[in-house]
Amino acid sequence: TRLTHSLEVAQALGHDEMGMELAQRLRARYPAALVDEFQDTDDYQYRILQKIYLHAADTPQPCALFLVGDPKQAIYRFRGADVYTYLQAYDDVDAHNRHHLNANQRSVSPLIQALNQFFTVNADAFKQDKIRYHQVSAGERPHQPLRDERESDQDNFQALRLLYNPADQLNAGQGREWAVQTCVNEIVRLLNGAANGAVRLGERPLEGKDIVILVRAHFEADMCRAALAKAGIKAA
Repeated sequence: TRLTHSLEVAQALGHDEMGMELAQRLRARYPAALVDEFQDTDDYQYRILQKIYLHAADTPQPCALFLVGDPKQAIYRFRGADVYTYLQAYDDVDAHNRHHLNANQRSVSPLIQALNQFFTVNADAFKQDKIRYHQVSAGERPHQPLRDERESDQDNFQALRLLYNPADQLNAGQGREWAVQTCVNEIVRLLNGAANGAVRLGERPLEGKDIVILVRAHFEADMCRAALAKAGIKAA
């Protein structure tokens, strides 16, 4: 439904006769727009924004458009994301109007430092000149760190764990099954450690509700849910 409506509005705005008038009316009614999670914007939706706000140079109506997003999240195609739409917006916005997040308010400092190092080892990590990793610092908002006392202590804090398969070759199905089972095994390991008081989130033991699994497609979430059920863990 969303795609259908976006297509119809984009086509109407592109009409030779009524497109300009429609854009003026929408701009008069909504002189400012803020699009959060802009990386989820599809091509038709962005055409609408262009016609209303970015092609308004010849009109006396003042207007403003704010786009807030992260191109690295545009990999989630199931939400309609299109990294090429984001890159088009990058070209449409003047350099002096581009701003970067300097502080991360959602994570603890050791994890942020680890990710800063991880993503800056290769300056071309995303294979795209217009998508670069910008180092950030930890914000002032307090967060409790995750600590596994079986392998970390105050002097050896393991903020990031990378898991890999040593096999030389895996097809897509085998890789997916390995990733799901490895993820479930790690969750079981963490929760078992929490039951013994060794894995803590701040001052309390880690709980299942503290854990989230990120997947690329809904069927992968179903695979994780089924594997967790076999391990005796109920997923939300």
